[in-house]
Amino acid sequence: MKMKALGKSEVHVSKIGVGTAAWGFKLMGYGKFYQKQDLWEAYVASLDHGVNFFDTADSYARGDSERLLGEFREKDGRMAVIATKHNPKADKRPEDIIKAIEASLERLKTEAIDLYQLHYPPKDQDLEQYAELLADAYAHGLIRAIGVSNFNLERTAAFHQFLQKRGLFLSANQVYYHLLERRIERSGLIDYCEQERISIIPLSPMAQGVLTGKYQSGDKKLSLQQKVYLWIQQLDLFHEGTQGLPLWRRLMRMPEAAKIKKYDPLFQLLRETAAARETSVAQIALSWLMQASDQIIPIPGVKNRKQAVSNAGLPTIGLTQKEYDALSKMEEQLANE
Repeated sequence: MKMKALGKSEVHVSKIGVGTAAWGFKLMGYGKFYQKQDLWEAYVASLDHGVNFFDTADSYARGDSERLLGEFREKDGRMAVIATKHNPKADKRPEDIIKAIEASLERLKTEAIDLYQLHYPPKDQDLEQYAELLADAYAHGLIRAIGVSNFNLERTAAFHQFLQKRGLFLSANQVYYHLLERRIERSGLIDYCEQERISIIPLSPMAQGVLTGKYQSGDKKLSLQQKVYLWIQQLDLFHEGTQGLPLWRRLMRMPEAAKIKKYDPLFQLLRETAAARETSVAQIALSWLMQASDQIIPIPGVKNRKQAVSNAGLPTIGLTQKEYDALSKMEEQLANE
């Protein structure tokens, strides 16, 4: 698999990565539906097929996701690029992020973190100080690239400019983006990231499994946990592309991605496109995402070897412009009904 630069950094990653939010997380089925051995096999299979990018956070499974990645990388021995995140709202003061970096380094069993991201925006008045602290961590070799997550256009631009004062660049922004969630197009965030060469790492690229198509038949229902996640996503708490609706209206709305029947025509088109390509609906949905921008690096969740192998084949699919446009226009038409 061809590698690509993470933003303007010297860190190079595969065109698709692996999301590890469920690794070690019992509420997401760890220990019941999948085991440590399954995750180990997924890790090895990913590297075997050229996928070298793994995304985690210090909050995932209370640090166990980082611990598993650290253990697996040490056991396997091959080079793997690991991104992790930290929530600045957990800090009593901005300087505490240095302790968070050191704790992640210990769990990941490494001397430097390839991509270190602010998981959520800090207070706006603290943005510059966090930029300075992460620039210091970069200068001391603790991190190799700096990223953010859940930052809207204004905060992304501001944080990028603060880093540029230190001669550095923002390398990535991790935000909600998939075929059923396209606010970053309307807000201008995707255009800014393309202009500044900031990688976009889509959160929940499969819309909590909705874009696999497995819920369209009606035989399977979204779990309460999935619905809550989609509901939180639509609240637009970090204003990555709000439509100006008051909070109470957003609280009352059903998540768009949870309106399964409404999008039947879109899934029919996804199935037809998948059949023509002899692949799956999930792979077509992820292929659409990868074609949306050269800066896109999706990180679908992987829990076993089969999923790892399937995802590794995504960069070879590629949609035609006609196929991409047809899916985009169908989603827009249905969303506006």
